[in-house]
Amino acid sequence: MKIEVVDFSALSLDMLYEILRLRMSVFIVEQQSIYEDIDGLDKDAKHILVTDGGALLGYCRLRRDQTQKVAKIERVVIAEKGRGRGLGQQIMHDAIQFCEQNWSGTPIKLSAQTYLTKFYQSFGFIIEGAPYDDGGILHIDMRKQINK
Repeated sequence: MKIEVVDFSALSLDMLYEILRLRMSVFIVEQQSIYEDIDGLDKDAKHILVTDGGALLGYCRLRRDQTQKVAKIERVVIAEKGRGRGLGQQIMHDAIQFCEQNWSGTPIKLSAQTYLTKFYQSFGFIIEGAPYDDGGILHIDMRKQINK
């Protein structure tokens, strides 16, 4: 198994296709959420890829939002064949570590599906605000302060 953080420009066309296919198959088809996944933010993001034998098993997107002065962990997704193997924990560990090493002192924010709040709380995220509908699925904002 291989885990790497890459810039958008380093993604091959095949890997970009696999990322978009995975996000669509889980977020839009499996979860039946109609929303605009291709939002124009991928080009300025870092991308964490979990692959095994070239197959994409897990993914997330990392961005630094200068307007809000936060780092963002987004689009955390595990392929069906990768579930139950601790890949979600590994991606989150690596995402937080990347933020701490590269954006020191910047709080990390994410928009969690509400059923996953305990998962994200296990990494030190706290709930901010009230649940809201995002593409037909209840989400809640969460934040983690990281040290300088």
